[in-house]
Amino acid sequence: MQLTLDPDSADPAAGKPREHGPQASVHTDAYGRFSFDDLRRGRWTPSLRSSEWELARATPAFVDLPGEGQLVLELHRCPRLALASVSGEVFAQDGSSTLDVRVGGLGPGSVLTTAGAGFLARGVEPGQKTFQVSAEGCVPERLGPLELVPGAELDLGRIELERGTLLDVRVRTEAGKPIDGAKVMLRPLPPEKGGPTAGAWPWRLERRAPGHYRLAVAPRGRWRLQVTCPGWKPHQQVVLLGENPAALAVPLLR
Repeated sequence: MQLTLDPDSADPAAGKPREHGPQASVHTDAYGRFSFDDLRRGRWTPSLRSSEWELARATPAFVDLPGEGQLVLELHRCPRLALASVSGEVFAQDGSSTLDVRVGGLGPGSVLTTAGAGFLARGVEPGQKTFQVSAEGCVPERLGPLELVPGAELDLGRIELERGTLLDVRVRTEAGKPIDGAKVMLRPLPPEKGGPTAGAWPWRLERRAPGHYRLAVAPRGRWRLQVTCPGWKPHQQVVLLGENPAALAVPLLR
């Protein structure tokens, strides 16, 4: 664990403020021992950095140099909530196999393993979670928010992902020159107007080259394509995305 000494901002001998000096840090050895060398004169206050232990008290509460030369720390374990696990199976809606399953939103410290269509994430911190499940060639799906209780073993069951389609958009002037710096968005139309599945969210296309924007796994259905760029008039149109890749040329006007 790491122990830090912070210099006080006031000089008790002079009775006036002084500038902060640098912190002094050291790691304890396997027996909890530590040693600081070449500390400047003054008053130092200890703090502890550890994921498992907290500083109960320090004797003395501060180190006054020259003066006290020894510091005794009393520690106690930090209270920790029991970690949870999350599992599920991922398939494509068309029945074909999925590859490279990924799960986002698990949080730091978790470990994800996959076997065939199944996945298992261990060491997930409890709390409110929104998971994003994705696989190669498929439209990601958001699950949640879900309340994950300490020690839970949450089974998300069978998750079916829609196969995505490729959308390429090239933003040009009327003369056909690329326009860079554009923001290209897909906004879903309502399902009753031929839009994608209910609950679909907007997508921003990724810039691939000057004037070239792409979304590799666009959901199928009717969308409103919006293109904006500083100095140019906004453009919007309705596009129908199907099984085959789509390529669009969008001219912007001054």
